[in-house]
Amino acid sequence: MNYKNNWQTTTDVNGNYVRTDAYKQLKKEIAETILQHVEELVAPGLRSHILFYEVATPVTHWRYTGNKNGTMMGAKPSRKNMKSRIAHYHTPVKNLLIGGQWAELGGGVPIAVKAGANAALLILQKENKPAFKIFANYMDGKTSVADVLKSETFKEYDNSWIRKPTPAEKSKQSNPVP
Repeated sequence: MNYKNNWQTTTDVNGNYVRTDAYKQLKKEIAETILQHVEELVAPGLRSHILFYEVATPVTHWRYTGNKNGTMMGAKPSRKNMKSRIAHYHTPVKNLLIGGQWAELGGGVPIAVKAGANAALLILQKENKPAFKIFANYMDGKTSVADVLKSETFKEYDNSWIRKPTPAEKSKQSNPVP
């Protein structure tokens, strides 16, 4: 997060990072350097296959997740953290589970997906045992998607849910702009 003066950002009066033109230029330079190295060492002609790319920095991660120092990972999978059982799903709040990258050691998208699936399984284990058994077997590789879908436990969804307008949408409907 502190790289090159917080990625060439400044801060506003509330202490929030302001992404400057220098920040955007630094992101571009680093992305281009990475692409150049990958193209030279691994995939010649890679750029000719890229239509669009987006770059995330620790500032990006902090902005979207609030993670300390803009980390994209959860708790480090070290011996100390394993022994202290730092990763967990349960919280002191009844029926509130953690389902993101902080529920498991490691982090990133794959761990967040795993943790979300495990949190859902914990809820099903308590609330719907037949559904829990089917999903747990699927997650353990003991059954197929086809078997899950054939199960009597689940009903086909009829797509009947209709989203209610947000307060802003209601206001706009009441006061249309000419």
